[in-house]
Amino acid sequence: MKPRVAVLVFPGTNSEEETVDACRDAGMDARAILWSEPPHDLRDYHGYVIPGGFAYEDRVRAGAIAAKSPSVAVVREQAERGKLVLGLCNGAQVLAEVGLLGPVAIARNLPSGHFQCRIVDVELAAPGQRCAFTAGMVPGTTMKMAMAHGEGDQGAAIAAAVLPAVRGLDEERARFYGDLVLNSLNEAARRALETMMKGYEYQSDFAKKYVAQGEALGEAKASARALLTVLRARGIAVPDGARERILGQKDPERLERWLEKAAVAASIAEVLDDPS
Repeated sequence: MKPRVAVLVFPGTNSEEETVDACRDAGMDARAILWSEPPHDLRDYHGYVIPGGFAYEDRVRAGAIAAKSPSVAVVREQAERGKLVLGLCNGAQVLAEVGLLGPVAIARNLPSGHFQCRIVDVELAAPGQRCAFTAGMVPGTTMKMAMAHGEGDQGAAIAAAVLPAVRGLDEERARFYGDLVLNSLNEAARRALETMMKGYEYQSDFAKKYVAQGEALGEAKASARALLTVLRARGIAVPDGARERILGQKDPERLERWLEKAAVAASIAEVLDDPS
């Protein structure tokens, strides 16, 4: 059976037809999926490609709005289950925004500050096994690739620009805008800025409230993934409905109880049998 591949299409995407054709030429059963189609249908595919273009006109940042879409949320969920995802040009920027590429922050190209199109040499510096698409390559392999974008990884540069601006304000405004900037940056830029600020803690009550909520949500996500790992290691089948319930659970204490049950339970029903 040919692997089924979904090519995601957003307003402003281009080259989706060529991407579908390339997947079919490679022996895949590929189909273009519009942003308006039911996102849950994407779970039926074996892999995903997000092609290039200017999704949602690259408003806010390249890929930022598309990264918040229900379709991409499903792609991220399925990537965490081991399915393959490929981002091309703007698609890679979408994947960066959603966190699938690790600590990468998207901003205007520096030092040029404008769109660039050129052929570049990309060297594989990390072990190829880290990615399915480079698994057959050895470190040091060089590839000729096309670079055509106006925004790239600038996490450290964003962070470096914020610090002097905030430090020039009076104490009250510095607290407020420092919190506001940290809360609005994507993960990579925020990490870079927090590293430079060496243990910065949010100061305003407004930010403290939402940071506390974010920390609780992060703890819940980590517990949910740990629970799924234990269930998988013990060979306990987890239907899609149960998986969605676990990943959607926001109460860390309940997830902790489920995790304790998973160590001795014989079925997923015993794990999730929670009368409270």
